[in-house]
Amino acid sequence: METMGSRIKRLRLMKNMTQEELGEKVGLKRAAINKYEKGNVENMKRSIILKMSEVLNVSPNYLMALRDDGEVHLEIKKLSDNKELNKWLYDMINHKPEELMKLKQMWEVMNSK
Repeated sequence: METMGSRIKRLRLMKNMTQEELGEKVGLKRAAINKYEKGNVENMKRSIILKMSEVLNVSPNYLMALRDDGEVHLEIKKLSDNKELNKWLYDMINHKPEELMKLKQMWEVMNSK
């Protein structure tokens, strides 16, 4: 089974990046990336995991070897990068289920044409 360190290294190499280049993108020195890849760091900071997964275009769970479902689809990444859509989705969370059902029905009517 692949470890987080080996996964970081494989993903970095797939993107043709050196340890130094990856380090620059996530705000770490080359030596720190080397330690992560060799598995010499027990607890990686959440902020580093999030930044590294973004740079390597994978989910944090995939990067940490908690899931084995591959890279994030670019379409999903594009949606998550859309600030207006994200704001709208987060606003929807606070609505009552019956209001969301009405919205769903309106969406289905719009898409049926």
